[in-house]
Amino acid sequence: QEMKMFLGLTIGLALAFLCVSSASSVAARTCRIPDVTPTVTFDILPYKVSFKKNATRGDLQRMTRRHSVSSRQGNWYPLGLTLTTFSYEVSPKVIAYPMKGGRYCAIPTEIRIKMGYPKFEILIDRRYRRGTCQFNAIRDHENEHVDLYLDTLDRMTPWLESRILGQVQRIKPITETSPDRAAEYFTRILMKTIGAAAKKLSTKAARANARIDTVQSYQLIQSQCARW
Repeated sequence: QEMKMFLGLTIGLALAFLCVSSASSVAARTCRIPDVTPTVTFDILPYKVSFKKNATRGDLQRMTRRHSVSSRQGNWYPLGLTLTTFSYEVSPKVIAYPMKGGRYCAIPTEIRIKMGYPKFEILIDRRYRRGTCQFNAIRDHENEHVDLYLDTLDRMTPWLESRILGQVQRIKPITETSPDRAAEYFTRILMKTIGAAAKKLSTKAARANARIDTVQSYQLIQSQCARW
């Protein structure tokens, strides 16, 4: 009997969005802004799960290779695939004091950070129509991957927030040629912090997902339906 692989892969890709705003205030001679502690707000992005129709076995194999993921389980091949993107948005509000020479002394007063997995795209071999035993078995396995990603994010959110707050506490006033350029600077350093932390999140999520992508798991799923 030909062996079939129920491969539920989750591919984490870093994607960042910028949203900056700024505000200006009274003039100052030197770049000294006392007692400014930015207010930080965290939001988890809502997510949506969608299904991509008409994926062939060849499509699934090519996408698996494109993301440098192999089956690693002998004579098995992909019947399902889950793609996801970890996204983060940093939106600082900056207060900027005009200085001599057309420069500004700036510091963020508010920072809003959004992060999460806004989209999960599930691909299932098009030979299995929606509503069939095979489709449902593959779908349920892929949904397990979605749940594992969300569970990992939920468990690691306090750690992510602490890393970000640590960077915020180290932020000092800077001089720039405009409030917008100052806001872009603060956005960059916070995005760098989140990006580094996201690597650990991706590693944790990958390990969790690997635990359900085993020969035993595939055999259990295959046993749910009589014909493949």
